[in-house]
Amino acid sequence: MKKSLADKLLEYADKNPDGFTVKVSDRKLTPVTNTKYGRYAVSTTHITSASQVRDNFYNWYNGFAGGWYDKEDDKYCIDKSLIVDDKKRAFQIGRTYGQKYIFDLKKMIEIKIPKLF
Repeated sequence: MKKSLADKLLEYADKNPDGFTVKVSDRKLTPVTNTKYGRYAVSTTHITSASQVRDNFYNWYNGFAGGWYDKEDDKYCIDKSLIVDDKKRAFQIGRTYGQKYIFDLKKMIEIKIPKLF
């Protein structure tokens, strides 16, 4: 039996507890290790449980996904992500989706999204 995309992501997260960004295509995971697709990764979801991962990544998804540890919530997250080149655009997307941080794929660091007011 083939592993579901969700199971592949959960297994990948177990092997990469410090975080990861992957390109998802036809249920295959390819690590994003440079800025080929863009510089800044922005989560568009906030998924913190295996059941949510299974619901959100049930079978088909082409795009990007990331895993990271949310220190404030004390939970590991696996999220659907967008990757863009422009930092201001990344901040805008992050705010739209209620995110606290974006991830710089060049410097490999989190950047806190500044408040507007």
